[in-house]
Amino acid sequence: MRHSLFPLLLITTTACLNAQPATRIMAGLNEQFAAFPQGALQVKSYWKSMNKTDTTFRTAQMYFFRNEPFADSFCLFFIERPSEGILHAYDGQTYYEVFVAEKVIWTEQVRFSGGIRNRLQKSSAHALAYQPILNNTPIPAYPIDRFSLARMDTLDSNLRITASESFHNPLKILPKDPDSGTTRWIYTFQLPELTLRRAEIWAIIGDKVQYADYHLSTIEPLPEQTGLNDLFPLDSLIQEGYILRDMESAYKQRRALSPPIQVNDTLPPFELPLLSGGIVASTTVENGLVLYDFWFKNCPACHLVIPILNRLHLDYGTKGLHVFGINSADKDLVRLADFVQDREIAYPTLLDTDRGYFNTLRLQGAPVLVLAEAGSGKVLYVSYGRADNLEVELRTEIEKRL
Repeated sequence: MRHSLFPLLLITTTACLNAQPATRIMAGLNEQFAAFPQGALQVKSYWKSMNKTDTTFRTAQMYFFRNEPFADSFCLFFIERPSEGILHAYDGQTYYEVFVAEKVIWTEQVRFSGGIRNRLQKSSAHALAYQPILNNTPIPAYPIDRFSLARMDTLDSNLRITASESFHNPLKILPKDPDSGTTRWIYTFQLPELTLRRAEIWAIIGDKVQYADYHLSTIEPLPEQTGLNDLFPLDSLIQEGYILRDMESAYKQRRALSPPIQVNDTLPPFELPLLSGGIVASTTVENGLVLYDFWFKNCPACHLVIPILNRLHLDYGTKGLHVFGINSADKDLVRLADFVQDREIAYPTLLDTDRGYFNTLRLQGAPVLVLAEAGSGKVLYVSYGRADNLEVELRTEIEKRL
C-alpha cells in the first residue's frame, strides 16, 4: 500500500493537484494506523495559544494498546516524560498521573467524569497524546473529505499535504474583528515510505495564530504479549511506596474545607495597583455596588464578557456601580495595556498577577464575576464562566439594589 502510492508523487511538485492522490494517501495513513494493534512512538509537541507569544514544547514516549478491552473512545495508553519525571496512563476506566520524585499517583475515574478526552484537556499530557493514534472508534483517524481539495508539495525527501477550511470567528466582538478564521492542517510524510513525521493544526484569525505542531517518530510495533501492565505495573509501584490519591476526592475535600467566596460572604480587604498607574484599595469605593471581573488575556470566555461589562459600566456607572477588571495572570504589562486598548475596555484594570487576591478568594478558573456592596464588602452575586443569561442576571441583581 505504501509503495503503490509512490508513482503518484512524481507529479506533485508544488502544484495544487486533483483530489485523488491526497485522499488516497490519507486513506493509506488511516490503514497504517489501524494496522497497529499496539505500538510505540516518540512525540515532540509545540503548542501556542491564540493570545500568547510564547510556545510550549514537550517531548515524550507514547505507547498505545488497541488489543485490550476498552470502555471509552480512546484506546489504552502510557505516556512517559522522563525529563519532567511525569508518567500518564489510561486503563480504560481510570486515568493516572504519576509524579516520580514525589512518589504520588493521582487517579480519576474518567468514565464517570466526562471521559478521557475531557480529562486530557485539563492535563499537560494533552499535547503529547496524539489523538488520531489513540482514537479507538470505527471512525477513521482522518476524515478523507477534508483532503478533497488538498494541496500537495514535495520538498527534498518529504511530501507535504495541506488542507484548509474557514470557520465563523467565535470571538467576533468589535466591528473591526474578522468575520471568519481559517483552520489549516499540514501533514509531512517521509518519502518513499510515506511515513507520517509531522502533523500541524493551525487556527488563524486575523493577525492571531494558534497551533499544535507534532513531530512523530516511526511507529514501532510492541511484542504481541506486551500489555499496559508491563509498562505501568501499578501494584509494583504501590509496593515501592507510591501513594494513590484520588483527584475528585481531593478536589471535593479542598472545596469543603476551604470553599471559594460565595453569596453573603464578606470580601477581604485588598490594595492592588492599577494598570494605568496608582493604587486602588477595597476601601476606595464607599457607596453603591462594586463588580469585579477576574480574568486574563488568554481566556476566550473572558473576551466575551468584556462587552457586557462595558455596557454595564456605561449604563450604571453614574448610578452607583463601579466596575473593575482584576487581571490575575498576565505579567507582560506592555502587551496587557495594548490588549486593553485594542479591546476598548472602558473600566479600570487592576493587577493581581501573582494571584494573591485570586487565591485568597479561593477562586477557580476564569472569568469569575463578583458583585458586592461597596463599603461592607458583602457578596451579592458570584458567577463562573460566561453563561448565555449572564448579562440579564447581572442587570437584575444591580437594578434590585441601585
